[in-house]
Amino acid sequence: MKIPGITTILLYHFVGKEHVSLDESIKLFIPSDLVNNKWILEYFPGNICDKRWQDGNKLFYLVNKDGIPCSFAWFKNDSKHFVGELNKTLIFPYKVNCFFDCITPIKYRGQGYYPTLINKLSMKELIYPNIIYASSSNRASNKGILKAKFELTHRIFRFLDFVKITGLNNSGINFYAKKIS
Repeated sequence: MKIPGITTILLYHFVGKEHVSLDESIKLFIPSDLVNNKWILEYFPGNICDKRWQDGNKLFYLVNKDGIPCSFAWFKNDSKHFVGELNKTLIFPYKVNCFFDCITPIKYRGQGYYPTLINKLSMKELIYPNIIYASSSNRASNKGILKAKFELTHRIFRFLDFVKITGLNNSGINFYAKKIS
């Protein structure tokens, strides 16, 4: 049940040891690619990309067998991560790999590209814990996250300026939320 004014975010931790099935390739999108690849602006306007790159974020994308980009994921390795849905920064006592703002164009949805992308990225980035979050109302994202071998570890509730974090298991992922003015 959705209660007006309450935002619920689900936080997941990567527990997978094997890849999901699709055999597609992952590429790192770099700022100079914007010149030749204006399609990215369809999903992320230039000012969003510029700000995120300046903040040390990376944009990865999965290309299908025809070489067409079919799923995107932003990535940052840091101990702090701003969650726009909460208007809060999650602060971890150590660096984590955080995947966020993942998008799969409508015509490629339901074909396994999203779970493949985040699973393959997580398998490559095992030095630090891999986390991802999604709104509890985004059922497709949450289903894809579970398919990519992530496990739900926390529910984060926000009402006005109050935040409650509920741990669901002993994942070893510890953090707190702080408002950034």
